[in-house]
Amino acid sequence: MSAEPDASERGSPGEESAPALGRPAGADPRRGLSVLASVVRFVTALFALILVAFVVFVVVKANPDNWLFGLVGDWAGGLTLGLADLFTPDDRRLGLVINHGAAAVAWLVIGAIVGRLLRRGQR
Repeated sequence: MSAEPDASERGSPGEESAPALGRPAGADPRRGLSVLASVVRFVTALFALILVAFVVFVVVKANPDNWLFGLVGDWAGGLTLGLADLFTPDDRRLGLVINHGAAAVAWLVIGAIVGRLLRRGQR
């Protein structure tokens, strides 16, 4: 008795081996990490854009009763990462610009770091 499979069990010489269980043929997990890194960077940039849009609305004194101002303000309030009251200058508008601006920069840094770590993980 031989431990080696006979010719009928080995398959033809040009035949590719079956893909790993649970993974479609041709799927590359490294590609998935690259896509995930891109999604993370896109989402964090979108968060930063929302914060910057709110800062612009406040600086140019947009109508706070407008639905868009309210919507962007609500979203921005949830994206400040706890930095909404980090600095408390006498001018409330200046405080909002500094604090929301810092949160926007933080989101961009977070996206860059996480994206880079994910791309590094694909190597």
